[in-house]
Amino acid sequence: MNSMTDCGSEFEEDPFNDPENNELRLLRKFVINEEHLTNISKIVDCPFDTIYQGKMKIPGTREEGLPVAVKEPRNERDSRSQKYAIDELKNMNKIGKHPNILGLVGFVNTKTKLKIVTEFVDEGDLGKYLRKNKSKFEKQRTPLLSFAYQIADGMKKLASNHFVHRELTLHNVLVSKDETIRINNLQLARKIDKNTNSLGGAVVSKHAIDPPLKSVLHFFEKS
Repeated sequence: MNSMTDCGSEFEEDPFNDPENNELRLLRKFVINEEHLTNISKIVDCPFDTIYQGKMKIPGTREEGLPVAVKEPRNERDSRSQKYAIDELKNMNKIGKHPNILGLVGFVNTKTKLKIVTEFVDEGDLGKYLRKNKSKFEKQRTPLLSFAYQIADGMKKLASNHFVHRELTLHNVLVSKDETIRINNLQLARKIDKNTNSLGGAVVSKHAIDPPLKSVLHFFEKS
């Protein structure tokens, strides 16, 4: 079933209620009421998405709210952006929880947009963090080793589920104030076919692959 119109402006019907797609129906446990998201402010525009930060109210409590990040497609008429959002949601659910992978909180499903809600990581991407603290890391190398170990541990989790991230760059690695790493942006991640070591012809980001490998179509999870 094609879950979106050709122009991508609106879901033909709720894909998470499709009786023939059990994988999507099971994701309904992550649905969040949009009214529970407050204090929303934009962080950055990405090529396909806009990222916001805010708070999520916890029903039945008086707490101020859980800090969260909200990712939504920039162009609600772009069916490709909608597909990426669904792919990322499915991938995050399949890969599961890990201290070095960005945690899924849930999603808001409207007629035109799928908004993914994740934990909020306060220091942003690792590239900016390294540049901002350049003088510190020139004197202290131990945190850099910790970053490398944490990234490797997160990628080990992906590999254990036979996933390839396909765009592991500094802007897709987030860091918190206590210098805990979270690997982000799993919308392009793909599962490896264990029989062929192939990604099924899926496109690998040109920014995340060495030039000598651009003509190679077969990868495994340690590539």
